[in-house]
Amino acid sequence: GRIKKQEQVLLEKEKEARAKEEIERAQAEKLRLLQGEIELKEDSMKLMKDEMKRLKEESAEKQSTEAAKLDELHKLQRELEEMSKKKSLVEEEVSSLQKEVQEVKKRE
Repeated sequence: GRIKKQEQVLLEKEKEARAKEEIERAQAEKLRLLQGEIELKEDSMKLMKDEMKRLKEESAEKQSTEAAKLDELHKLQRELEEMSKKKSLVEEEVSSLQKEVQEVKKRE
């Protein structure tokens, strides 16, 4: 009876040891999966940061391009105003010359 009892105790201890090994294996696997999940989240965060940085740069680039375009537009508007003034002056000169011509013709 004593030997049977000892065998049973040994079997119980073996089962217990195997169960503990299974639990350890499962926990190690869970840890590995969590680590993988953490790495994925970190990668995802890095991608988001990169995307935000890219968008900021793109936005800054667009703004500077738009600023350059606005400068160009203002420059063109100023040139147009200048040309318009010159045109008016030339028109006045032409008109005055035409009057002179008419005066001369009248005298003839």
